[in-house]
Amino acid sequence: MFGQFMSDVDGKEVLDAYREAYTPSRLSTALRTIAAVGVVCADTEEEAQQLAAPGTAAFRQEGTEDEEAPPLSSSRKWLVGTPQDVKERLEQLACLYGVDEFIVVTMIKNYEKRLHSYTLLAKAMFSQA
Repeated sequence: MFGQFMSDVDGKEVLDAYREAYTPSRLSTALRTIAAVGVVCADTEEEAQQLAAPGTAAFRQEGTEDEEAPPLSSSRKWLVGTPQDVKERLEQLACLYGVDEFIVVTMIKNYEKRLHSYTLLAKAMFSQA
């Protein structure tokens, strides 16, 4: 498993190294890869940025001031935006990383808004449209 939201290292590189070094064991005969990603979904991009800012501040690149940092929606560590935008970025990461699954972490303090973020993402990921 690779924790993208908390790493400054390239996820593809880490997962490729894991695949190369993997040896089956009695408990794990098949190679599986998982990436933990930080996600904040909201109805609008602006709302997603506002919801994400407090919870993701601890994961900004060391030495970067808030006003110098790019918007979280352009961050490699966090997927922040509308449900469709986040879905598209997850699909891109799935292809790039070649992962079997994602673990989604949402750092929104307000429980109802955090639950809404998960709900929006689930609806986007599982809709047929």
